[in-house]
Amino acid sequence: MVPDLEDVCKEYLRILESVKKNRDYQAKYDYIMIELIDQMTRMYSGGEMQKYWDSENKDEEYILERTGYPEAAKGKMPFSTFMRLGVNFVAKKILGWIPWYQKFQLGSFMMSGETHKWMYDEYGLFCLMEQAGFGDIKRKKADDSSISNWSSYSLEMDGEREYKPHSLYIEGVKN
Repeated sequence: MVPDLEDVCKEYLRILESVKKNRDYQAKYDYIMIELIDQMTRMYSGGEMQKYWDSENKDEEYILERTGYPEAAKGKMPFSTFMRLGVNFVAKKILGWIPWYQKFQLGSFMMSGETHKWMYDEYGLFCLMEQAGFGDIKRKKADDSSISNWSSYSLEMDGEREYKPHSLYIEGVKN
């Protein structure tokens, strides 16, 4: 499962055309730009996405539609991010002024998994999986897999709701 580059790009182009005609789409435009770029470029936890979630000018319905995460629409971050920020806050107060620690923090953050190093569309991910020796490659949905008892693992689903809509699910079998 990865963010779906094709979906984000199509949504960006749709919103871009809308905001050119009607400035009422500005909040959606701001958000889709963040969704497209921030998750690959942020240098601290939450990045511009968290700033948007905290802003007065956000479009809560659009955030919910894009993220599937109701708390995001209210400006709240996931618990794991909150815990990481608490630990980092204490360390930054003590060591934050030291240049090597600042570089260490940035490197640690970049390796934390909060940012993506690349974005994929269906075609490109299929090609990469074929090159890696996978066969029987199929696009799936969050609640669908060839893995027996998939639903019992409770991955990518929050009850009946997909945890992160607009994601790309690809499954293959290693040859």
